[in-house]
Amino acid sequence: MQIRANLVTVPCPGCGSQRRVEVYPGTISPENLHIFHSYSYDVLLDGHHPIVQCTSCGLHYACPRDSWETLEQVYATGSVESYLKEAEGKLASYRNEAHFLRELCGAPGELLEIGCATGLFLRAARDVGFNVQGCEPWKEAATIAQQAFGSRVKIDTFKAADYASEHFRVVALWTVIEHVEEPAQIVRDIYSLLIPGGWLALSTPNFQSLSRRLLRSRWHLFERPHLSFFDPETISDLLRATGYKDIRIRTEWVTYSTSYLASYLAKWSAVLSRVFLELDKMFLFRQRLKLTLPNGAMHVYARKAL
Repeated sequence: MQIRANLVTVPCPGCGSQRRVEVYPGTISPENLHIFHSYSYDVLLDGHHPIVQCTSCGLHYACPRDSWETLEQVYATGSVESYLKEAEGKLASYRNEAHFLRELCGAPGELLEIGCATGLFLRAARDVGFNVQGCEPWKEAATIAQQAFGSRVKIDTFKAADYASEHFRVVALWTVIEHVEEPAQIVRDIYSLLIPGGWLALSTPNFQSLSRRLLRSRWHLFERPHLSFFDPETISDLLRATGYKDIRIRTEWVTYSTSYLASYLAKWSAVLSRVFLELDKMFLFRQRLKLTLPNGAMHVYARKAL
């Protein structure tokens, strides 16, 4: 399905400043600039909008970019087929994350995941003792999550008013904040939902990662739906401005199948992509080989003051 895309010029999503400088030009071909395909978990190969840097706060973001109305249509009509192919690897990564959060919190409690997709992380968090809830605007994915969690999963974009204040020990958003139109607002909303001492946990592309430094404008995380690109300093500044304490940052490691790595690598290396496709054709590798690698993103944890 193709969606007509409207482009907008926006202020900095972090501080609201209109002052910016271009870092990388856009790479979307002119014939695709006003067309957006339905969202899927596959790597989008149609390029990215110009990447600029705010001269006030240092945040990198896409500008001009697709309007929020366009993106809402894209997310609502996305296909879940390719996401399901990577369920095993994602679940393995989420189980490690759930155990880490259980140790970080010291005890389980109420957990909300914003952007829960098919509910894989909710499963992992429930298995270590958390009482879980989720929300997801991607209808096809959220419907699958509801089959496991019923009304505890909402098919909708996140709205703080839907949840009780100071109720959650953890609010998680994995690979979400880079998609959000107003990241400063969502971290404030999450702060209001956390119990004193509760934790925000998120993952997002790290603009200062080695992969971005090496790949530059061809970085695999410069995807068209990604609006903001944080680094450890800019995400920490955003969280401190809201009142978060004890900010911790670590490299994200993700478990991939060879077939998914092939699709990822196709964005910037046809040779490496073909190598992994050949490996995937071999029965042994297709059935057993999973690789856990750093992917250019970071995990960020921040605590609400007691």
